[in-house]
Amino acid sequence: AVSDDRGLATFFYTTCAVSSLGWILPLSIMLTKYGAGHLLSNLWLLEYEFQMQYIGNINVINIIIFPTYIVKRARLGVRRLDALLLALSFFGLFLAGIKSFLTYGVAAGMLAMSVSSQRGIRLRHLAGFGLVIIGFFVMYNKLIDVFVTTQLPGSSFPDVIRFLERPYYYMTGAWPAMDMIIQGQIDPAPVPGFVTFEPFWKIVADFFGIVEPIPRALPLVPVGPYF
Repeated sequence: AVSDDRGLATFFYTTCAVSSLGWILPLSIMLTKYGAGHLLSNLWLLEYEFQMQYIGNINVINIIIFPTYIVKRARLGVRRLDALLLALSFFGLFLAGIKSFLTYGVAAGMLAMSVSSQRGIRLRHLAGFGLVIIGFFVMYNKLIDVFVTTQLPGSSFPDVIRFLERPYYYMTGAWPAMDMIIQGQIDPAPVPGFVTFEPFWKIVADFFGIVEPIPRALPLVPVGPYF
């Protein structure tokens, strides 16, 4: 047990160190290229240049920092340094701007909390989870993704809560898109519904037979000759 605990601490700090390279390197490159003043005045540049090939893949490791932190807190306890490393991992995911990264990280942390805590998950934890995700959407659209359409044509969202429109469509838009695919109204393609639900749908349809399978289609992208 002692050896396992030491291994857990080593894994946590090593993972934090490696994953930090995924956001420190691209941020340093952009600061060298544009300068701190220009970058702070034009944060929208992060949307187009922060995720760099290969380096950006390292940033994905930040997804497992939160669940590892929760397990370490239950087994060994945590220090202020650990909390700082956790905050930096969220900062790296925020800079990446990929909503699914942060969602998976927080959801994995909640799952770890449910099995490592005797009290399990409470309503306040779920409320905190929702606030973190929605707050990320709102802040990223406000500070970085400034060219995104904030109100779609025909929208009935009141002006006072317009800032919630994009998070709402992002979270719910995949359902009707997937429904149209299942009904055969459109071909499967790299649209939100298909990309989001295909893995889940294959399990409940092809493995369990609960729902109708996804209509067969050609590959999403041409990867070579096919017949």
